[in-house]
Amino acid sequence: MDEMCWLVCCLVGGCMLTRVLSYENLALNKSTWKQGDSCGANRAVDGQKTSLSVYGTDCLPSTYTKTVEWRVDLGNILSIHHIFIQYATNNKQWDANNSLTKTFMGFSVYLSNTTNKEDGVLCFRDTIFSKATIPNPVNITCPYHGRYVIYYNNRTHYPYPPDYSDTVAGALCEVEVYGCPIQGFYGESCSITCPRNCQGGHCHILKGTCLGCDDGLTGPTCETIQTQTNVPDDNKDPDTAEHLGHMLIFDIAHAVSILEPRESPGIDSTPVGTSSLLSLVSYATNVSAKGPITIVSKDGASLCGAFCAVFNCMQQINMDDSVDVFTTVRQLQTRRPEFCSTLEEYLLVYRALYDYIGTISQNIYENM
Repeated sequence: MDEMCWLVCCLVGGCMLTRVLSYENLALNKSTWKQGDSCGANRAVDGQKTSLSVYGTDCLPSTYTKTVEWRVDLGNILSIHHIFIQYATNNKQWDANNSLTKTFMGFSVYLSNTTNKEDGVLCFRDTIFSKATIPNPVNITCPYHGRYVIYYNNRTHYPYPPDYSDTVAGALCEVEVYGCPIQGFYGESCSITCPRNCQGGHCHILKGTCLGCDDGLTGPTCETIQTQTNVPDDNKDPDTAEHLGHMLIFDIAHAVSILEPRESPGIDSTPVGTSSLLSLVSYATNVSAKGPITIVSKDGASLCGAFCAVFNCMQQINMDDSVDVFTTVRQLQTRRPEFCSTLEEYLLVYRALYDYIGTISQNIYENM
């Protein structure tokens, strides 16, 4: 299957060229290894399976041993959908009378991030096939992430199940590993971006759920911030209670509430102007009166920096009737250097404070 195709969508007023990814044979012509020596190991990924003879050049050289192990290196940790395996048949009918069937029975397939199969996940282990039922070729669903696909079989634990041979053969003619050629995408056409907080950009190739979360986050799509009560026990060290991943724990004796800008009445997440910023600060101030809160920003450090600067400056104005904005921001930057790091962020803070002071002055005038 092609790595990608180009879809031309013609709409009213013009055409749009869109790249559409699809499941690709990620193993084709990749680096291989087999137990004993690597002579001919690449035959299983060369795309050739015209002749299925163990004596030909399309299949791995066949030796009959007690164990066999073969692997292909995909080059990167990628999202896999399924694995296709074509065994040698000696160009004879594949049924119970084919002498090769019993040498493949009991095989296992692993997907690992290392060359050690025990470090990975078991995609499939045969415990059910007989000489009459073992399929060839065989398709194995394995919706995980990994770099190495490892084929393994053995005859090391006697007595063997019925129909099993005394030795195994590694006569693989072709192993095709289908999945997304670029990490960070999922779906049948590999065109949907994984949730942004998935660890390493890895998500389930069909469902899109994260296979791991960035620090401090949890949930199927890693959108929930961990609180002190839902983080793993080994992360509840009092010495590190103040900072836990991306979350600041103000008081481990209290639950941490979550407030997102989009949840505030009448506030859009982006773009943020002085009015919405002041409304957010006011709303957060009121909510925080009930207990500690954490502000979750969809705009990253830009909105976080402006929010913290305005919040602190407003507190200073309420106490002293004056504020040194530059000093307040510099104090923030000693802990978070990325806060208010651009002129635009500084101007947003100044404009918000100017509007805030104007509101205070108007209220004083109206109450005179």
